[in-house]
Amino acid sequence: MAVESKLYNLQPIAVGSMVPSVSLPDLATGRVHPLEDCYSERGLLLILVRHWNCIFCRGQLAELHTLLPLLEQKTRVVVVMPHKADYLRTRLTGRYSLSCTVLCDPEYALYKALGYGHMRAGDAISPRVLVDGAKLFLGGHIIGLPDGAIEQLPGVVAIRASGIVSARHQHAFASDYLTSDELLEFAGLAGS
Repeated sequence: MAVESKLYNLQPIAVGSMVPSVSLPDLATGRVHPLEDCYSERGLLLILVRHWNCIFCRGQLAELHTLLPLLEQKTRVVVVMPHKADYLRTRLTGRYSLSCTVLCDPEYALYKALGYGHMRAGDAISPRVLVDGAKLFLGGHIIGLPDGAIEQLPGVVAIRASGIVSARHQHAFASDYLTSDELLEFAGLAGS
């Protein structure tokens, strides 16, 4: 699916490329540090989220909450959210809480550095998206008022210990997320 943007270039980082250096604050500590500080000898699975009030993002966070122990057996997991720390601290609770590192990126610096851009309006509301959203709503997730760039495309990047991208996925539309099995596969690629 083609994705267009007037805001910035949409050339997602290539597999085999070095991840750009971007410094972001850690949700837990507030300390700003370069992404390289998150690298581990088991690699890094970087999960970029669109915004907190997105029903699909909430579904993804709830799934991550239960999947994290399996993912972290394979690699280190870091979630990036486009919000300030004080905003997220009161929201990432209960089934949305994450035991992994959460980095805050309210300026979308890492998204831009990785070339993860914006979707067309039609990709935000389509029949498939409406059906996927209804399933999540029936599962107890709600949608809130947009609190971020709703057109932002999130994604997942598997990074080797050396900082080289071993796999990447840029979501193509609002409800396009990797399944649990796909995330586990990406985690294995990061740790390879």
